[in-house]
This record gives sequence, structure tokens and C-alpha cells, in this order.
Amino acid sequence: MTRPTGIKYVCAILLFCLAMTVGMTAQTFTTLLDFNGSNGADPYYGSLVQGTDGNLYGVTFQGGVSANCQALGVNARCGTIFKMTPDGALT
Repeated sequence: MTRPTGIKYVCAILLFCLAMTVGMTAQTFTTLLDFNGSNGADPYYGSLVQGTDGNLYGVTFQGGVSANCQALGVNARCGTIFKMTPDGALT
């Protein structure tokens, strides 16, 4: 019995990769929450943290309902701290 050559290894790997992609299901992206300004705006997506309770915690750069923020005008950068459950409920 002869040993397979390099080209046979490459073909075997490509065939394996092709077989794996045929059986995979597509992943979908689901938006859980939209920030509308009163609940925050411009969230820092990279700084979401999952707590030990399973909820996601993060901050927004702008928005919020603080009276001080509203008095400063539309471009005031007050921001919010938020908690979001895995199904999208916001606190």
C-alpha cells in the first residue's frame, strides 16, 4: 500500500470541508432591543457584560430621561446604564 501524496491530502481536506458546509444550518441575527433616545442612544456594543444572573449589562453614550440632560439640549451626552434580559426586556 502506498502513502497518499500531498495533493490527495489537500483533496481530502477540501472534500471534508465541503461535506461539513452542506450539513450546516445558517445562523440568524436577531435584534433584541432598539434604543430610541429616551432609553438611551449610541450604546457601546463592545462593552456588554453578562452577569452571573444571565442578564446583559452595558452603557449608552447618549440619551436618557434625566431632567438635567433634557435641559442641556439634544446633543447633551448624558447616557444611561442598562440591564437587558436574554429575551430583550430592558431595565
